[in-house]
Amino acid sequence: MGKTRQAKIEKKGQDHHLTVQEHSSDAPSLPVHQMQQLHQFRPDLIDQFWDETKKEADHRREIESNNAKYHRELSQRAQKYGFIIVLLAIIIGGAIAITSNHWIGASIALVPLLGIVASYFSTKK
Repeated sequence: MGKTRQAKIEKKGQDHHLTVQEHSSDAPSLPVHQMQQLHQFRPDLIDQFWDETKKEADHRREIESNNAKYHRELSQRAQKYGFIIVLLAIIIGGAIAITSNHWIGASIALVPLLGIVASYFSTKK
């Protein structure tokens, strides 16, 4: 829904009074006074308005559900690939530590683990 602004100036004797009213909402329903005005003007539109309101609410819920599902799947995919990359780094680092240089192999194996620990503690609140 859009925004509604009203300003009214009243003069009582020597005093001036300014009244400002503002209505701003993204709700799919009209305020009560506007529903009453619509009912006085066209009572047959009230049922049609409520049907449209229900359709819009269902559509919003569907969009929010799809969005949540997409983000959940994206997070799960990132976790899977991250696990695979860390596991490969550990295996490669272990193989290098066994076959040639122990320090290089240990650093290749431990850096991804330290990254996971750091990301875990940085997001934990």
